[in-house]
Amino acid sequence: MKYHMILWRNPIPEESFDSLCSDTFQMLSVFTELGRNSSPNCLASNSKSDALAHEFEWTLEHFKKTLLSNPVNAGNTKLGNIGYSISFFSSSDENESLCFHILIGNQNPLFLDTVVVEIPDSNAEAMNDLFQTFQKCVKCFHPYWGCVTETKLIVSYMPHMPTVNRPASALWLNYWSDELVQHIGSDIVKSAFGALGIQFSQGFFQIQDSPISPSSEDDMLRFKNINSQLRKYGVLGV
Repeated sequence: MKYHMILWRNPIPEESFDSLCSDTFQMLSVFTELGRNSSPNCLASNSKSDALAHEFEWTLEHFKKTLLSNPVNAGNTKLGNIGYSISFFSSSDENESLCFHILIGNQNPLFLDTVVVEIPDSNAEAMNDLFQTFQKCVKCFHPYWGCVTETKLIVSYMPHMPTVNRPASALWLNYWSDELVQHIGSDIVKSAFGALGIQFSQGFFQIQDSPISPSSEDDMLRFKNINSQLRKYGVLGV
C-alpha cells in the first residue's frame, strides 16, 4: 500500500518568499533525518536516469534557486502568479522510493500552497513512527490543514475544502490549524471529539492507531461511522 501526506497552507500576501521557502525546506529536511532511503535525493526530470546521476545539492540556497526556475503559470494573466513547482524522489526503487511534490509561492487566493509526500508502506524507514514525522512536518510548514491517508481513500474521500470551509472528511492522521478550528467553532470541535472518544491535541488527532485499510470491513465501518458522526455535529462539510 501507499500513503499520502498532504499539507495545505494558505498564502499570506505579506509573507516573503524567502520565509516560505525556508519553512518548506525545513519541512522536507525532516525526511533527511530519517535516513537516505527517505530523503529527497533526486530532482524529478524528464529523464529519471539523468536525475539519478546528478544528486540534488540539499541546501536552502540551491532549493530556492531551483524553485524559482520552475514557475507554474508563466504568462497566464488570468490566474496570475500561482507559484513554483518541483518534485523529488528518494531512489530508483519504485517499490520503496518516496516522492515529494511541492507547489508554493502562490499569490492567488483561490489556490493553496501544497506539499504532498507519497510514502510506500514497504519503506520501513519512513513508516516508522509516521505520526511523529507528520507532526514535525506540520510544525515546520505551518499548514492550514493536513492529513496522512492511504492513497485509495483519496479517490472516494478526497479531502477538499467545501465552500463552508470545513474539511470533507477525517482521515487516519489529521491536523487542523487554530484558524480552521475557530472557523468550525472550538466548542463544537471539543464536544464532537469528546463524544467520540477521540483525543484532539494541538490540532492533531487520529481516528485509529493503525493505518486505515480500505480492504478491512472493520476499518471502513469505523471510518465511515466516525465521519458520519462528525458531519452530524457540524464539524465536517458536505
